[in-house]
Amino acid sequence: MSGIPPGTARSFLKWAGGKTRYAAALARLAPPYTGRYWEPFMGSAALFFELAPRAAVLADANEELVACFQEVAEHPYDVTTPGTTTAGREEQTPGSWAGRPERRE
Repeated sequence: MSGIPPGTARSFLKWAGGKTRYAAALARLAPPYTGRYWEPFMGSAALFFELAPRAAVLADANEELVACFQEVAEHPYDVTTPGTTTAGREEQTPGSWAGRPERRE
């Protein structure tokens, strides 16, 4: 993620079946690994953020979800303002989203 210190990013979405609540416990159960982390059903990508791998491939059948993650990864500071928090921790402040990005074709 550009401009974000490694290991500090957290999931920014609530997702049906999401594992944010269990991500730390799941990460502790993961075997040591090197190489690339593969997540075929990313949803909120909670485990990805908890593991903070150096290299990863995230995928999902939901193209709009994938586009959302791409935009946030490429422009993390364009979608938040200072002082905002991630969903589920505190309320978002007014104006915390810079606007809906245009859909890429």
